[in-house]
Amino acid sequence: MIGSYDNQRKLDFEKRPIVVPNIVNATPELDKITEMCDIICLNRYYGWYIDHGYLDAAIPKLCAEIERWHEKYPDKPIMFSEFGVDTVSGMHSLYKNPYSEEFQVQFYQEHFAVLDRYEYIIGEHLWNFADFATGNNIRRIDGNLKGIFTRDRRPKSVAFEIQKRWLEK
Repeated sequence: MIGSYDNQRKLDFEKRPIVVPNIVNATPELDKITEMCDIICLNRYYGWYIDHGYLDAAIPKLCAEIERWHEKYPDKPIMFSEFGVDTVSGMHSLYKNPYSEEFQVQFYQEHFAVLDRYEYIIGEHLWNFADFATGNNIRRIDGNLKGIFTRDRRPKSVAFEIQKRWLEK
């Protein structure tokens, strides 16, 4: 592995930004690589893998982590490179239960409110455009269902929320 940011820079004549997708359990306190990155890229699933279904508990933890990253690296922008929830197309819940389309909409609404709060967050890449096949296991029933579209590209309710957000931007 190349030992320093300067060495990495010398190898790329196009001077592209250096990023590392930072998975959910790689916290600012455990971080050993972000100093060599230009942008902090966070793959975060608060409300899904952390505090599953409990956005009231998850969102403050998300904000706290964002603020710790910014405190550690105040000159580096932050991008959310992954965030989302599994959603069964056509499943509805008055109580916005996990896996329902209503929960997915609420999840994104609350996350967007957080992302918009911090001027140093420069981007968001939701996970994922469309559902896709995976091996079945306790977390994957009929594939990864975090898409805003189904595998056959039918929109879930959240697709219209995303469209509204992007048209407003």
